Order: sequence, then structure tokens, then C-alpha cells
Amino acid sequence: RGAKTRARAETPFGGLLAPRPLPRPLTMPISIPQVPLARVDALSVYTVVLAQCLALQVVKDAQTLTWHITGAWRTLPTVALALAVFRAHARPGDTRSTLALAAAGLLALTVNGSQSNHVLLELALCAATLLAAPGGSFSRSEARRGAARRAFSSNLTDSTRALLAVLYLSTGFAKLNDDWHDPKQSCCVQMFVGALAGCGVAPETAAALLPPFARTLAPVGATAFELAFGVALSFELFVRRVRGRGRSVSSSSAVSSTEDASSDSRTTRAFAIHGVAFHVLIALPPPPMSVYPFSMLMAPPYVTGIVPHSVTSAARAFARCQDEVKIAAVIFLTTLLAHQHEMARSKDEGLFEYPAYFAWRVGATWTVAAFGAVAYVAGRGVVFDVSDESLTRPNGREPGDDSSPAGLDEREPKAGDDTEASVSLSSAPLSTLTRGGFARGVKYLPAFFVFVVSAAPYFGTRTYPAFAMFSNLRVEGGGETNHWVVRSVRVSGSILSGDDSYDAYARAYGPDVAVRVEATDLPSLRDAQINLAPLFPDAVTRSLRLTDVTPEFLIAPPGWGPRYENPEAANVGSRARPLTLPLAEVRRRVSAAMAEGEARKDGDKASFFVKFRWVVGGVAEARVTEFRVKNGEVARSVKGRDAVLGAPLPWWRAIVHRYRAFDLDASPCRH
Repeated sequence: RGAKTRARAETPFGGLLAPRPLPRPLTMPISIPQVPLARVDALSVYTVVLAQCLALQVVKDAQTLTWHITGAWRTLPTVALALAVFRAHARPGDTRSTLALAAAGLLALTVNGSQSNHVLLELALCAATLLAAPGGSFSRSEARRGAARRAFSSNLTDSTRALLAVLYLSTGFAKLNDDWHDPKQSCCVQMFVGALAGCGVAPETAAALLPPFARTLAPVGATAFELAFGVALSFELFVRRVRGRGRSVSSSSAVSSTEDASSDSRTTRAFAIHGVAFHVLIALPPPPMSVYPFSMLMAPPYVTGIVPHSVTSAARAFARCQDEVKIAAVIFLTTLLAHQHEMARSKDEGLFEYPAYFAWRVGATWTVAAFGAVAYVAGRGVVFDVSDESLTRPNGREPGDDSSPAGLDEREPKAGDDTEASVSLSSAPLSTLTRGGFARGVKYLPAFFVFVVSAAPYFGTRTYPAFAMFSNLRVEGGGETNHWVVRSVRVSGSILSGDDSYDAYARAYGPDVAVRVEATDLPSLRDAQINLAPLFPDAVTRSLRLTDVTPEFLIAPPGWGPRYENPEAANVGSRARPLTLPLAEVRRRVSAAMAEGEARKDGDKASFFVKFRWVVGGVAEARVTEFRVKNGEVARSVKGRDAVLGAPLPWWRAIVHRYRAFDLDASPCRH
């Protein structure tokens, strides 16, 4: 130190001007944090995909919700969901991110979600995610959390596979009707023609690609595929349960570990590829025909319920790629979606999208990319060992793994460390993480919920939402249905036998007693059904005309706000054609309008009229009756069974019984 001090003193200004070596150039190597491969699995991919699907609900709520104190109870769940979506993208390998996303999604959809099929399916997925989580998911022990994550993934595979099996069997069963297989009004043919138009195919070319025999075979093929897919998934689930019981009684933990890392069956992978084509097809038609929100929502259960091992294999193979490859992939996808968004702003202004997500081009591109990846993964199968033993080093640790969730601390393991990767699957059997048969059966409750809702139309309980969308199914009116198996749905026997009393009609909550609305100035009743066909792009309309398909696309909108105009009723009180609704649904809308008028602070009570005919036994009566409300009071001229229209439903029946409109003579494409 003395020599250095004397040398510094001999230079001017105490060595401050002495020459010094140039500093090393600053370099920023491209790298991203390394996440343990044990956490790169189908569950982490499921978390990201589900988060992007739930982001649509955030986008939708952001357009309607307010920060006013009176609306905070609706805004806060959406804010919580937005934060959960962000966390899911930042830490998809953390089980807590998945559970937080499912809980926030369940809350936001319950508070702000509409009564529609895809919202019910979202609720079922969020519930399935929460019910599949075993004990130990929030344990302080890293080893127990790791074993719980593997049990979580296994339970979620069973839950989503059962849900998909029930859904495909239910929708395929609903399509066993006359109108679905009628090429002129089949939803299948109409959606296929719309998909060709959405891909830019000229109307003349679309007509040439769909000759009459092709239009006849398309509905048959779609029905056969859905039923066969449901049967195949049910069989795979049964085989999986049998093998699980065999492992639970086996004393060899090594066999359990090996069998749990088995590949997806070829049958399931083949059906997955066909299912990918189906869901991409129904997302491609331009608005208002596209159902891309529902197609997007089918991607998460495909990841965990159909090809989980193949997805895990592909995800871990991608995780082992160089960081530059990962960054390039993210940049490419982000740029592609941003480009589609800009194209939508410049080219899609004339398209009418409902529900108003205003993201058809982005959503369709996302659907093609996501399901294209699923098809590619299903085609390759398992090409990378997904067993836990393949992830560990000789010292028992995985590259980049440690006790921290991000896996950034590269410290050497110490004696007594309780890390996730250091514990093999065999040391924590999945059976030890559940609490008996009831706990293991809870994961099938979402599938049971889908079954109950899907079976409701055949028991006369509800028809919307009931997962019978776009199936041309008709069970209402009390006459003969168009279904090949369920020939009639009649639950109001006294009315069908001739009882016209007020009490008999007040107890009629099924779809067999209906009202045919001839004219009304009540918006909620007038807009109970909207025909979106007049809003089709010109290319779609021309394609439908050239292929001899009826241009009708009927929806039962959860809400038709003032910013929308009913294209079928330009003037208040008039309709292009009569509207037929079950009596219970008419009572819901009429009584709600009367109650809303009574609740107004300005004292302006409801005043409206409804001209209608009773529909009993599948036949509309000849007599036209007028139900009139003035200043919140039913007119004195309304007597007998006609006064039932103003009677409110019991609160629990208002929740259970919900119906869409129908037609007596035919059943066109209806959501």
C-alpha cells in the first residue's frame, strides 16, 4: 500500500490525471429468467390460455362499467380479474396464480356475466379449476406444493375431460333433429358458408365448393363427430379411472410414476385435430355470425383435458430453446395480433359484432394460432420425456430450480432442503392428497352442471342458455318437437286437457304453454329475439343466396341496449314476423317492466301494450288478445288467464326457468 501511495503522489494532482485503462463495453445479453421445468407443464399453459380468454370479459366490462360509487360492486370484481390475468401471465407456473385467476373469474362472471352459453361454460371452467385443487396447494412446504401441483394437474385433466365429454354428447344429441339436417336452414351449412366468406372465398366459388350432396352430408358428419368424440372421451376417462384404481392398490411406487407420465392415446389425439378444425371453422365467419368467444374458450379444456402430456412435452421442449427463440416467438405473435387490430380499425368499421367485444379479427387470429398449436402438438405426441425423473440432475436438482418460485437463485442445495424438484412423484402419491371418495368426486361437479343444464330442454325446465346453441332444436309449444328421440315436452297437463282458469296458467312454467306476440311497444319483449341476418356482410348474403340457404341468424340477446337498433323492427310496435315465447319468459319481461316503472324516482310509471295469441298444444289460437298496462296498472279489460302475463314469477323460478323464442312451423338457425 505504501508503494502505491508514493506512485500516486508523484503524478500531477495526486494521480487524478494518470492514464487508466478503458472500461469494458457495457453489454446486455438477451436472457429471460429460467423457470424450473417441473413448472412448465400443461397446467401452466392452461393458465395462460384461460387468462387470455377471461381477458375478453375485462375488455367487455371496461366499455360499460363506471367508477361511480354506486357501481363499485360491479367494477371491483373486474379489476380483480384484470390483476389476476396479469399475474397469470407473469407467473403461470405458480399454482396460486391459477387458483387466483379461477376465483377472480368466477366472481366477475357471477356479478357481470350475461345469461349466455359461453359465460356458463366459463363459469364451469373456473369452478372446475378450483374444485380440482387438492390439499397442499398453499402449503409452506415446497415439496408438498410440488406434489399437490401434480395432483392438481391430474384432477383437472379428469374434470375437463369429463366436462368436454358431456358437452359434446349433449350438443350432438341436440342435433338429432329434422331442421339441423335440412340444408336450407341448418346452422351447420350456414356457418360453413360464412366461414368460406370470412376466408375471402368468392360467393360463386363457395357455391361451387358446396354442391347439394355436400350440403346434405355436412350436418350428418358434424353430428357423428360430436357424438363419437364424446364417446371417445368418456372411454378414455373410464380407462384412466381404472388405471388410477390399479395404481392406488399397487405397492410399486415406481410403476405409479411411470404410468402417470404416459402418452396421450392416438384416438384422442386424432379427435383433437378434428375438433380443432371444427372450432376454427365456427370462428372464421365475419360478424355477426362468428362465435369466436366460444371457440377461444374451448382451447383451455383441450390443453388439459385431451392432450395434456403432449402439451407438457411441447412446452418443456420450447422452454429448453434459446432465449432468442422465445423472445422472437413472443414478438412475432404480439406483432401479428397488433397488425390484426389495426386492420380491424380500418376495415371492420362496417361489421356489426355482438356481443360488443370489437375483437373479431384479433380473436379469430388468436383462435387459429392457439388451435393450430394444439393440432401440431397433438400430431407430434410426446417427443420429450415428461416424467419428473427426467428433470433432475444427478444431485437431485433441476436446472434453475430452487426454493424461490422464479427459480433465479442458483445456490447449491443444502442438507434438509425441501425443494419441489428434489421430491419424486413416487414419494408423494396422488391418492394421499385427497380426502376420500367424496373429495375425489367433487371435481366432476362442473361436468354434472353442464349435463343438468343441457338436459333441461327435454324436461321442460329451460331452453336458454342450455348448450343447445345453433342446433336447430325445437321443443317448445306443447306440440310435437323436431327431435328424433324426444318427441314431445309437455308438463302442463291440466291446460292441455282444456283448463282455462287463471290458476292453471299461473302454474304453467314449462315451454309447452306459450304466447305469440303479434305487436308490442315493450322493448324488452320486442327485442327478445333479434334476426342478425340483415346485418351480414354482402359477401355472406350472396353466398347464402347462391347456396340456397335461408338467411336467418336468430339470437336471444342478454341485453339489447339503446346503442343498438333492432334490424327486424325499425319502428316501435312493429315486427317483421310474430314472436313466440313460452309464457314464463313473457311473464318475466312484462312483470319486470311494471316493477321498473314503480321504482322510478320521477313517478313516471310503465305504460305499454301487448297484442298476443295463446299457443297451446302446438297451435296458436285464432283470437287476438290485448294486454295493456297504463301508469303501472293492468287495464280492467284484462281478465281471466290473460291477466297472468302481469303476474311476477317466484324468485327461484325466475332463476331456473329461462327460455328463448321459437317458431311453430320451423326451427331456423338460432343461438
